[in-house]
Amino acid sequence: MDDFVELYDLRSGNLMANFDDEREAWDKLRQMAEEFGLEEVGGLGLAQIHGEQSTVIAMEDELVRRVAHAISQEPVVTESRR
Repeated sequence: MDDFVELYDLRSGNLMANFDDEREAWDKLRQMAEEFGLEEVGGLGLAQIHGEQSTVIAMEDELVRRVAHAISQEPVVTESRR
Protein backbone atom coordinates (compact mmCIF):
# COMPACT_ATOMS: atom_id res chain seq x y z
CA MET A 1 0.00 0.00 0.00
CA ASP A 2 1.18 3.45 -0.87
CA ASP A 3 1.05 6.35 1.56
CA PHE A 4 0.70 9.87 0.23
CA VAL A 5 -0.76 13.26 1.08
CA GLU A 6 -3.55 15.02 -0.82
CA LEU A 7 -4.28 18.74 -0.94
CA TYR A 8 -7.92 19.66 -1.59
CA ASP A 9 -9.72 22.85 -2.43
CA LEU A 10 -12.63 22.54 -0.01
CA ARG A 11 -14.67 25.21 -1.80
CA SER A 12 -14.79 23.33 -5.08
CA GLY A 13 -14.10 19.83 -3.77
CA ASN A 14 -11.29 19.45 -6.30
CA LEU A 15 -8.05 17.62 -5.65
CA MET A 16 -5.24 20.14 -6.16
CA ALA A 17 -2.15 17.98 -5.71
CA ASN A 18 -0.68 14.73 -4.40
CA PHE A 19 2.56 14.67 -2.44
CA ASP A 20 4.87 11.82 -1.50
CA ASP A 21 5.06 13.02 2.09
CA GLU A 22 3.64 15.59 4.50
CA ARG A 23 6.75 17.76 4.52
CA GLU A 24 6.51 18.28 0.76
CA ALA A 25 2.86 19.35 1.16
CA TRP A 26 3.68 21.86 3.94
CA ASP A 27 6.50 23.30 1.82
CA LYS A 28 4.01 23.89 -1.00
CA LEU A 29 1.48 25.48 1.36
CA ARG A 30 4.14 27.84 2.77
CA GLN A 31 5.13 28.79 -0.76
CA MET A 32 1.49 29.49 -1.69
CA ALA A 33 0.97 31.64 1.43
CA GLU A 34 4.15 33.62 0.83
CA GLU A 35 3.26 34.22 -2.81
CA PHE A 36 -0.51 34.81 -2.59
CA GLY A 37 -1.20 35.47 1.11
CA LEU A 38 -2.57 33.35 3.92
CA GLU A 39 -6.12 33.92 2.70
CA GLU A 40 -5.42 31.61 -0.22
CA VAL A 41 -4.77 28.59 1.99
CA GLY A 42 -7.87 29.15 4.15
CA GLY A 43 -10.18 27.08 1.97
CA LEU A 44 -7.83 24.12 1.65
CA GLY A 45 -7.58 20.75 3.34
CA LEU A 46 -4.70 18.34 3.75
CA ALA A 47 -5.22 14.59 4.19
CA GLN A 48 -2.93 11.58 4.70
CA ILE A 49 -3.91 8.61 2.53
CA HIS A 50 -2.93 5.10 3.60
CA GLY A 51 -4.39 2.48 1.34
CA GLU A 52 -8.14 3.00 1.41
CA GLN A 53 -8.10 5.11 4.60
CA SER A 54 -8.00 8.91 4.65
CA THR A 55 -7.05 10.95 7.74
CA VAL A 56 -7.43 14.73 7.89
CA ILE A 57 -4.14 16.42 8.80
CA ALA A 58 -5.47 20.00 8.85
CA MET A 59 -8.04 22.14 7.11
CA GLU A 60 -9.38 25.68 6.99
CA ASP A 61 -8.48 27.69 10.14
CA GLU A 62 -6.16 25.05 11.59
CA LEU A 63 -4.29 24.80 8.30
CA VAL A 64 -3.93 28.62 8.19
CA ARG A 65 -2.62 28.69 11.77
CA ARG A 66 -0.02 26.04 11.05
CA VAL A 67 1.15 27.70 7.83
CA ALA A 68 1.25 31.12 9.54
CA HIS A 69 3.34 29.70 12.35
CA ALA A 70 5.71 28.12 9.83
CA ILE A 71 6.27 31.45 8.07
CA SER A 72 6.16 33.49 11.29
CA GLN A 73 3.07 35.47 10.38
CA GLU A 74 -0.12 36.03 12.30
CA PRO A 75 -3.15 34.25 10.86
CA VAL A 76 -5.61 36.32 8.92
CA VAL A 77 -8.57 37.29 11.10
CA THR A 78 -11.90 37.38 9.37
CA GLU A 79 -15.29 38.42 10.69
CA SER A 80 -17.74 35.61 11.15
CA ARG A 81 -21.09 36.10 9.54
CA ARG A 82 -24.13 35.41 11.65
